Amino acid sequence: MIELTFNGSTSGTLYHNAGELDTPGINWDEIITLDLMMDLGHLDSGIDSDERLAYADNLYLTGYLDCISEDTPEDVLEAIQEPDDFVPSGENRKEMKKFKKLLSKEKDIRIWYDTAPGTLCCFYAMCAFLRDYKNKVFVMEAPRYIESDGDSWVAQGWGTFNGEDVAPLLHLTRELSSAEKAVYVKRWDQLVKENAPLRTVIGGVPISVSEDFYDRFIYEFIPDDPF
Repeated sequence: MIELTFNGSTSGTLYHNAGELDTPGINWDEIITLDLMMDLGHLDSGIDSDERLAYADNLYLTGYLDCISEDTPEDVLEAIQEPDDFVPSGENRKEMKKFKKLLSKEKDIRIWYDTAPGTLCCFYAMCAFLRDYKNKVFVMEAPRYIESDGDSWVAQGWGTFNGEDVAPLLHLTRELSSAEKAVYVKRWDQLVKENAPLRTVIGGVPISVSEDFYDRFIYEFIPDDPF
């Protein structure tokens, strides 16, 4: 079964299960990570386009370059001279190629997602991408809270679960019905049509918003005094 994730923290948890924990049902060679950031940027091109596949790479690299200052350690400056060694380059392209190869073998897919904007938008976009494929699609939505050693707390997606917490939850895997999939596809098609620069999640549903949507929340936490 293809294990499809949308960020490195989730896939890291699955690799831990497939490797060190040897969890039945999770195959190391069938874990796919597509860090597509579908909540960010315009949607002029499909999720398997060169533009979208390179989006995360370019964003990460820009973030690193923006952090350069006179106080930047010398070893970091040297690494940035070779950005491919500092920021994973082309990983999405490699993973998409691997994903399509596994799809061609008509393998079932299990999509691991949560309600964070980046992940949920990727999930909706992937449902649309898979509309013409006959592979069975199963889903694993991250539980809203974690229980461990008699304590419990709110979960922040699959990446916040320890590797040992995953195997007992595999029974929550369910097949995505054609009706449910159609709802997600229809919603994503509408978001593509709106083609906003940013998307967020309200009421469990991804919506288009303006690029300054989060500014009000950021300003609220900026102190009046210099910092």
